[in-house]
Amino acid sequence: MTKQSWTSHIHFILAISGAAIGLGTVWAAPFTIGSHGGGICLFLYIILTMLIGLPILHLEILMGYQTQTNIIDGINQLSITANASRHWRMIGYLSTGLLFFILSFYVVAGGQVIEQILTNFFKIIKFNPGINQLNLSYISSLIFSGLTFWVSKTPLKRGIERCVKVLMPALFMSLFFILFGLKDLDGFDTAFNYLFEINFNDLNMFSFSAAMGLSFFTLATGAGCMMNYGAYLNNRKSLLFINAISSMMVIIGVCLSGLIVFTISFNQNLAPESGPSLIFITIPIALKQFFPYELWANIIFFLLLLSAAITSSISLLEPLMRITDEKLKISKVKSGVFALTVLLFTSAIYIYFNENWLEKISTVIMEYLLPASALGYVLFARKIKLLSCLPEKNQIIQKLLSFAINYLCPLALIFLLGGHL
Repeated sequence: MTKQSWTSHIHFILAISGAAIGLGTVWAAPFTIGSHGGGICLFLYIILTMLIGLPILHLEILMGYQTQTNIIDGINQLSITANASRHWRMIGYLSTGLLFFILSFYVVAGGQVIEQILTNFFKIIKFNPGINQLNLSYISSLIFSGLTFWVSKTPLKRGIERCVKVLMPALFMSLFFILFGLKDLDGFDTAFNYLFEINFNDLNMFSFSAAMGLSFFTLATGAGCMMNYGAYLNNRKSLLFINAISSMMVIIGVCLSGLIVFTISFNQNLAPESGPSLIFITIPIALKQFFPYELWANIIFFLLLLSAAITSSISLLEPLMRITDEKLKISKVKSGVFALTVLLFTSAIYIYFNENWLEKISTVIMEYLLPASALGYVLFARKIKLLSCLPEKNQIIQKLLSFAINYLCPLALIFLLGGHL
């Protein structure tokens, strides 16, 4: 297989941000923050992202850079080099399973975005497809799966890089544009206070757990996909600075999305803890300001959100296809078709059998599975003495990273997981 690498650090930053900024920030963040106290949850999210999420993102990408291969072989390689127990190699296999588990629910959430696009388009052309809601949701999920596969099988430069170079900045601009149009609404000040006023009386284990889980989900850490992206790096110059920029972009995306969603929520007397459907209720209301072109405005916004959602789902599917290509010698196309076949069945289960599964599954992923996997990566990094390979030359930064990875991250993750017992 031809060795691939990022064309530039800008593409790398956009790819990392694309893996995170999408359904993680625009879809999951508002309903997670709204369900866990508003300002206190956002405050915890920002603090935990910089203190816990960023160091783990950094070590995952550094692992990928050092190994230059897929997740499973990369963990094996690091284990052998450090003469560590072969049991540590299970992290690679567990990450593979977790990636697919997240992807299986993610395509349903991404399908909801396509459903919004199709629904608005049918209204514009005054066409009734005669498809009930559940069937349309299922078809939309399959379309989203197919788009993810199409981009993932394309070489790095023509696939992921092209996708993120234009569409990620466009999504950010659309969020700013929508927010600017909402700034004079009655709910804006209330939303601003709800999001940025910190009431420590609301601080509890649930808000802490939700904030940390959201941090891993929005940074796309804990499942190995960032390790996979790091393996496409051909140099590690200014790596921590690059990762810090990506983290800040994600935080800004969360704040923008929260302000938009909560402004409409309070303006329309909607509960901020309404759940996963919150964005699909509030965004169409927000875009009514573009009357009589609000249907086209909906289509444009959700197309941008779709592009961001696909860059996120790519970061889940592409590592799986790379594993089959490099380790099992099965082509990306064949492995992608197999993945699509399995997703056909998992999507049906989510959509037809329990409409509340999306919220439940997202909670399990964010608050249990991703923190547990992240703990495995942190402990493994300590075991193989990854800190000795850190590229940072600044002694203060080295000490801060060492403290975070050796003590702060594992203790926080153990505390979080222990709180669920």
